Amino acid sequence: MSLTILDLDFFLFDFDDTLILSWEELIKKYVYLGNNELNLPQITEEDWKKVWGKPFKKSIELLYPSVQPNRIQEVMQCFRERAPEVKLPAPNGAVTAIQRSKEKYPIGILTSRKGNFDFRLENAGYKKDWFEICVTANENPFSKPDWRAILPVSEWAELKSYKNFVYFGDHLIDFNFVENLKEQGCSIIFLAVTTGLITKQQFLDADQPGELIFPSIVEAANYLLSTNSS
Repeated sequence: MSLTILDLDFFLFDFDDTLILSWEELIKKYVYLGNNELNLPQITEEDWKKVWGKPFKKSIELLYPSVQPNRIQEVMQCFRERAPEVKLPAPNGAVTAIQRSKEKYPIGILTSRKGNFDFRLENAGYKKDWFEICVTANENPFSKPDWRAILPVSEWAELKSYKNFVYFGDHLIDFNFVENLKEQGCSIIFLAVTTGLITKQQFLDADQPGELIFPSIVEAANYLLSTNSS
């Protein structure tokens, strides 16, 4: 690769299943809510796994095609209002890894999450002011893997004269997002973590280099920090 890990200007992180562990607890909660409290068609955890990682609105549309378009927002709001009590921790050791990262690099978050972002971030043990930029779906009309999802970050980076960065993510959506950015000439490296639903083998099958696949952001961040300190 033309860009190496020695050239990085900043670290950019995905949020759900990267900085926090989301899928298992939220899917259980969403299935329970839909099946028992919201009077929606019965679905399973496996159904949710198939759409996990997509924007929430798209997931609801795919899971509940019988719901009329004018009710989608109402259904989404019902899920969001009844799910915040679910505890979503950071991966073990991740808070310390992020603290170490911010001491050496500017760090930021780019996520497709829209609701409960600040609550989830701080509840997991992070501080929002550790991150120089946090872009959620509230501020961004585009969603990964569309390369344009990077535009708010690009504007910030240009002001800071940052060019080269790494994106940490847990999903093939993140992998494809980075590939789309590379096609646009973006100077970026992708580090995959397997704290989500995508396995190491699935990343390998997508041609992610094996040495850039890690069990969590702890090992991924430590890999970068140790390499750049040598």
